[in-house]
Amino acid sequence: MVLVELVFGAALLDLLRRLFRNVARGESFTARNIRLVHVLGISILAFTLLSGAMQAWYSSQIVAYLNQHAAVEGGHMSFASASSDRFVVNGRHFDIPFSGRGILTGLLVLALGEVFRQGLVLKQENDLTI
Repeated sequence: MVLVELVFGAALLDLLRRLFRNVARGESFTARNIRLVHVLGISILAFTLLSGAMQAWYSSQIVAYLNQHAAVEGGHMSFASASSDRFVVNGRHFDIPFSGRGILTGLLVLALGEVFRQGLVLKQENDLTI
């Protein structure tokens, strides 16, 4: 999981570096920047969902292992995943492994991409004006 986070962090920093380099050159509203912003937003959403799924799987594997192999002399012990993002439906416990902040951040970056797209349309209209 740490390796995945490091790779994601490096990719995120590279995307941001390319975006800021283009803006510094005065190329704010271009199709390339719009694509970079959309890739950035989709990457954040994908990482949030994948890391949440991996955390849920890892947690369930640890709980299953402990329930099979941990023993208390003279009694029975049952382990459960410790999660603050838990809700109950019909007596069954469900974990929400996804970060609401990550999903919100990804959606906000995608919205920023749409702002860049509108800026490009206005720029193109302005370029055609005599």
